[in-house]
Order: sequence, then C-alpha cells, then structure tokens
Amino acid sequence: MATHDEDSIPSLEFTTPATDNLVLKWQEDLHEGAGLNNLGNTCFVNASLQGLTYTAPLANFLLYSDHSWTCKQTEFCMMCLLEKHVFNTFMNRGMAIDPIDIVLNFKNIGEDLCFGRQEDAHVFLSYVIDTLHQSCLFNQSQLNIDMETPTLIHQIFRGYLKSRVECTQCFSISDTLDSCLDISLNINKSLDLVKALYEFTKTENLSEYRCGMCSRVGKSTKRVSLHVVPNVLIVTIKRYDEFGHKIDREFLFPEKLDIRPFMSSQVVQESQLYSLYSVIVHHGTTTNSGHYYSYNKVSNGSWFRMDDADVEPVAKSEVLQDQAYILFYMRSPE
Repeated sequence: MATHDEDSIPSLEFTTPATDNLVLKWQEDLHEGAGLNNLGNTCFVNASLQGLTYTAPLANFLLYSDHSWTCKQTEFCMMCLLEKHVFNTFMNRGMAIDPIDIVLNFKNIGEDLCFGRQEDAHVFLSYVIDTLHQSCLFNQSQLNIDMETPTLIHQIFRGYLKSRVECTQCFSISDTLDSCLDISLNINKSLDLVKALYEFTKTENLSEYRCGMCSRVGKSTKRVSLHVVPNVLIVTIKRYDEFGHKIDREFLFPEKLDIRPFMSSQVVQESQLYSLYSVIVHHGTTTNSGHYYSYNKVSNGSWFRMDDADVEPVAKSEVLQDQAYILFYMRSPE
C-alpha cells in the first residue's frame, strides 16, 4: 500500500471509481470452464487463477478485446498469458488443462516464486495483479508513465483508504490517502466479516502523537476508512496470529455486502452493495503448506467448487460455510 502525494490522489470528497468501458456483468453466458491440473504443489496457482478467471470485467476484456493482437511486448506479458489461459479455460469445459505457461514464468511474475514449492495464494495473487498492471502500462503510448498511471487493472481492483488523525488539543485534522488493491482483516476479535470491517474502520486513540499544527505531543484519535471503493473488492482474512498459529474457527461472510458504513463520506445516502463471486479456501497449518481450492460463481449465478482438476456444482450454503482465506466481491451494477 503506497502513500500518494496530494497532486496524485483523488479528492477528499467522496469519489466513485471510473467505469469507462468497463462492463461489470458477464457479456455472454459462459457457464463453468475447465479444471486446472496440479503440476506439483501448484494448487495456490490454480485457486488464484480461477478467482481471476471468474472476475467478469477482467474476463470480458481478455475474451473480447484481443489484447494479444496489439501487445507491444516481445517477451513476457502477463496479460497475454492470462488472456490465453482464460480463453482455454472456457473452451475446454468438462476437461482439465495445464496452466503450464504461467508456472514456467514464475520468475517473471515474482522473483521469489519457486516451482515445486507451495506458496501463499495471497502473495501469488498480488504478484499476478501487479504484473497485469505492468503489462497494461507497457502498452500505453503516452510518455512519462509511472507505476501509478491508471490502467484497466486499477480500474477494476484499486481503491483508496483514508487515514484521518485529529489532535485532541488543537482539534486540527490531518488526512492522508493510500491506494490499495486489496484489504487484509484481522479476525481475532471478530466472528464475521461485517464485525471485522467495523474493527478495521473504528476510531482508535493514540497517546504519543506529535501534531503537525500545534507541534505538541499528546493524545489524538485515528480512523482508517474506505474512501474510494473499487469495482472489485478483494478481502484477505488474516488466519494467523502473531505467533504464527492458524486460526481455524468459523468466520462468517455474507453473499451481499453493503460497505457504506465503512466509508469515509456520509454524503452518499444509498447503499454501496457488493456481491460475492469467488472464495479461495486454505486448509493446513501454514500458508506455505496444506491445500488451496476455490469456489466460483459462473455467469448464470450457479456456484462451483474448483479443486485443481475437479469442477463440481455446489450449493451456495456450502460456499458460505467453508473457511475462507480470500474473498472476492463485485460492485453490483444497479
């Protein structure tokens, strides 16, 4: 999460994400696609790729925008790889395919990834999203592009968190914004996602804060809130405590999520509804061991459990009762 200068961040008034040419609903009825073969401790790859494959605005672009025909990169391009992967997934319904091209490019995706070694799905997913963003940047023609130049990937996944600190002595207020492509929530004090979001955004007291206005050191309050909400909200559940112990207990999460109570602005009166469409589950004692699989909602609204090569229909109740590690929510277009 990077801090932005004032000239490069959105206004501190409420802002909605740009949706130019972005289609949040499926453009065609594609149903469920292929399963993914495990190539040797690659379940974290398979679970992450399935989550991205069923991200409708990303899949719509990859399937219908012909990125590869106009790509300017001569070697590694994550967008080209994912375009080919998503196309193969939907063209091979009822079968299982090898995500070999992506596995063979581990070092291009994340230099510390190692084939044959189990990795953390959240780390891998973050690497893939970052390299997709870089691929988009490379294809833009304007000069002086930097990593914060908006791309399709930012248009889908990027939001902003606002941190507000208020001095209790002179009552001055300091606001800063940080961009984020996902949020991570502690669950030690929460039994469900809504309570965890309240914990994440609640006001806390600071005892040793030096005020930039009055220069005195003393008490202040701080609150982190969602300022610019993304079109796709990725939530990672921190299932490990400070000692590295797995938190296996039940953690509830809704199919529909209204995030307005956790936003920085109270100007917006209507709800900000999101719908769950993908869940990555981890079973095991550490994120670098055990097993990953995912649940994904396809274009007709049906849920499927995608466990490596196996793709099986499941009831929504099964999805909502499993031990989620990563949750994907889509902004409801209506």
